[in-house]
Amino acid sequence: MDEIVRLYLVAGVEAEIEFWDVGFTSTTSTILDSKNNYLECYRNELIGIDAAKDIKSIIISHLEILRINCINDGYDLTVPLKGISFDIPLYIVENIFDFWFDTYKNSSLWNKCRGAFDIYNKICNSSYLLKDAFKGDTLKCFNTIDELINYRPPISTSSKSQKESMW
Repeated sequence: MDEIVRLYLVAGVEAEIEFWDVGFTSTTSTILDSKNNYLECYRNELIGIDAAKDIKSIIISHLEILRINCINDGYDLTVPLKGISFDIPLYIVENIFDFWFDTYKNSSLWNKCRGAFDIYNKICNSSYLLKDAFKGDTLKCFNTIDELINYRPPISTSSKSQKESMW
């Protein structure tokens, strides 16, 4: 039987830069402590350690792809010393956490969604090319993944978008 751990989503501050973090710890450890600079806990779920590793890995991958896509689209997101950019709103981070945590509970659905996520990333996030390739639960997973990856902040603040023309 797997060791039971706490899978968590927290907000923290390090070097005056806020961040989100997803991780897991033993059930006897406290999540909010000064050594990690965690301030507030938004999710705290008991789950087996193998499941926690899988879920954490895909949540971090999903958020990293979202961050890279935002930057590529001209959004200037703060890069914290650790964790995930606080420029991604809590509701998006929570939705991604909840989607993957809930999906893991159904192994068949987990495998379908994990596969759809991997394919989505290998085809450079070209959702329009893939929508017709899926059906049923896989299509629902794909649409949710697509929606969560395609979040963009309301205003582009990148230096890319503020450059003036030479002419």
